[in-house]
Amino acid sequence: VIILSADYYVFDGLELKNNGNISCFVIEQSGGSGNILENLYIHNCGGNGGGNPAGIKIKESSYRNIIQNNHISNIYATGGNTSNVAAIMIFGGNRHVIHNNLIHDSSTGIRYKHPAVTETGEPPSFEVYRNIIYNITTFGIDPGTNNALAYQNIIYNAGRGIVIDDIDT
Repeated sequence: VIILSADYYVFDGLELKNNGNISCFVIEQSGGSGNILENLYIHNCGGNGGGNPAGIKIKESSYRNIIQNNHISNIYATGGNTSNVAAIMIFGGNRHVIHNNLIHDSSTGIRYKHPAVTETGEPPSFEVYRNIIYNITTFGIDPGTNNALAYQNIIYNAGRGIVIDDIDT
């Protein structure tokens, strides 16, 4: 599923699976704000690590999306950099909220990649809470910004739990 410039939609109760073409659900740049992605079952998705495969990927210029109550598993890379794989990957944007998700058997759980000052000049913000993340090879949560809230998450059997750094690659 690729959403182009869609605002204020609710995606509820879908199963997305067996996509070998990078990501299962993508909100593309030039919009994609105020959407709710909930009760999705996303599994067995991936592609080349250089393409940043993800179960859910939200790209630049999107704001205030909510990702909640989803089950995401088996997100993989077929080659390339496996640290560029995540169950949920956010590329910029602002004020996204990710909560109450079950994430397992993937390279990374939740990653905010390429944080920068937003189009409005605000620092990016990101809120992640009450997620259960396990069987992760790299890290459970990488907030990727110094303006992030990550709390009440359960992370186990992961290479690292929550990673705080200034690397945006």
